[in-house]
Amino acid sequence: RILKRWGRIKDFSDITQGNILLWNELSITNAVKTKSIYNYHKVLKLYIREAKLFGYVKENPYDVLHFKRYESTDRRFLSVQELGRFKEVQLTEHSLIKARDCFLFQCYTGLAYADMRSFDFESMAKEIDGAYRVKNDRVKTGNKYNITLLPQAMEVLKKYDFHLPVQEMHVYNRNLQAIQYRAGIETHISSHVARHS
Repeated sequence: RILKRWGRIKDFSDITQGNILLWNELSITNAVKTKSIYNYHKVLKLYIREAKLFGYVKENPYDVLHFKRYESTDRRFLSVQELGRFKEVQLTEHSLIKARDCFLFQCYTGLAYADMRSFDFESMAKEIDGAYRVKNDRVKTGNKYNITLLPQAMEVLKKYDFHLPVQEMHVYNRNLQAIQYRAGIETHISSHVARHS
């Protein structure tokens, strides 16, 4: 829709370095959040790469032009007090208890949901100097991470015999919001809030 409104890229012949630079300027002007700028390019890149595969364009301007991925500055996280309320609120439903434990595991490891979902203690954790360390690549970005499993994270793992009870994302987030409501926490809680906390 934005491309149509903009009107400078209508045909494959319009896919030039100059127009991609102008597209970048437009994205900076229009983006509501800084990470949206990267998404403007991400989507367009996919189509241009496919167009090149089918021979519609000879050159991909993104082979030469590279745009910095902006980090979001509006990350939500729980304060120490909020995290305390989250941990202490009384829960009886197993699904909520499991969601809370997974959230706490994310808090104590910094793992994103996708990385927690692919976490396998037996194959990934190595004991070094009395502590367990995990080295792996992030599922989403491919960036490497290297973490020490803190005692609190180990407690969660031991509780579930080292197999985390990871729920489907929509169920997990719904359960986290139910805990948020019961704990009287104002910050909107989702799986990504754990990583930032």
